[in-house]
Order: sequence, then C-alpha cells, then structure tokens
Amino acid sequence: MDRIYADGRSGGTASLAPAHNLAKVGHRESPAAAAGNPIKCPTGSARPYRPSSGTVGADFQDQWCGHCARDAAFRDGGPDVDPALGCQILAATFRYEVTDPRYPKEWIEDERGPRCTAFTTDPKCPVRCDKTLDMFV
Repeated sequence: MDRIYADGRSGGTASLAPAHNLAKVGHRESPAAAAGNPIKCPTGSARPYRPSSGTVGADFQDQWCGHCARDAAFRDGGPDVDPALGCQILAATFRYEVTDPRYPKEWIEDERGPRCTAFTTDPKCPVRCDKTLDMFV
C-alpha cells in the first residue's frame, strides 16, 4: 500500500498510516472547524469511517459525540443509566465491522475529514462555550 508522508511524498514501505489516517497530523478536525485545512481523500468521495485506533476513536467521540444531543441522555445519566438511551449510531460502530451493511452510514470520511452526518448540537454542551470571548476579533 502506498504511504503518504507528512511532506506530501508518497510511496515506500515505511510504517506510517495510510493517507486517510494521516490526515489529522497537525490539524484537529471538529464540528466547529471551518474550511481551514481540509483533508483530501484519494477517491474524492465519501466512504464509511472507522477510527484507526482506540485513541483516534476516543478523539472522534470527544469532538463529535461529546457535543451531540443524540447521546446526551446516556452521557449525562450517571453510572446506572440504561444503555438504550445512548446514541444507537455510536453503539452500532462498536457492534459491526465497517464492511457490514449494518454499519452506520452516518459515520463518513470525505474531503472535510471524518464526521457524523447525524450530528445535532446539544444545547447543554455546545462545541464552543458561548461565554468565552473570541481571541482574534
């Protein structure tokens, strides 16, 4: 498999991640991210997204699921909360392989990077605190 290096070169057999996993180097994509530094996909079209590791998955959950209304009842429910209250999209990503037809279609990766197309902002946990002043106004 061709590898993509940080400086844009490709090829070789170094143990780097494939291009679609290297995209987060030096750039944190989030629901609030603007067009800043978009990630280019080799195919140019959306494809199912599955985090490449537990760390990448935890980062994705923190940036997307941690601010989404779909998982709010589970997230805020404490240790005895019913798992059925959680986001079923998130739960399905743990149950199914990315190649399984039941894997959620909402988790995609495209030229904007990995994201959940079903994201709905939780008003109690906004992506950016509305009480924080802008640094560069």
